[in-house]
Amino acid sequence: MCIGFAGKPITCKAAVCWEAKKPLVIEDVEVAAPLKGEVRLKVLYTGVCHTDSGVLDGSDGESVYPIILGHEGGCIVESVGPEVKTVKPGDVRPTHLPARQPDRQTDQPSTLVLTRSCVLS
Repeated sequence: MCIGFAGKPITCKAAVCWEAKKPLVIEDVEVAAPLKGEVRLKVLYTGVCHTDSGVLDGSDGESVYPIILGHEGGCIVESVGPEVKTVKPGDVRPTHLPARQPDRQTDQPSTLVLTRSCVLS
């Protein structure tokens, strides 16, 4: 967990897919503090599944780029937003989560923040 970062943005490394059929780019991304009903996770283990391979080669037809791959993994709850009652910082969670979509005005990559409804109990 990031001690002292609750309520503040953090910077993390991510494998960003900027467009189909291009190599992933490892870069720093800013992850905002969780908002109402959101949970910020520290991803410990993740992989690229068959769904992600469709994003990489463009065959899924639905992807919005840029996107951060690796939506299935093992995580620790780093911090929680207001009104989250089912998990707390330090909880270990398996996940299957959607990432936030990119900010269209700044074209920044999506962040790995999920709503409490996506946290597996």
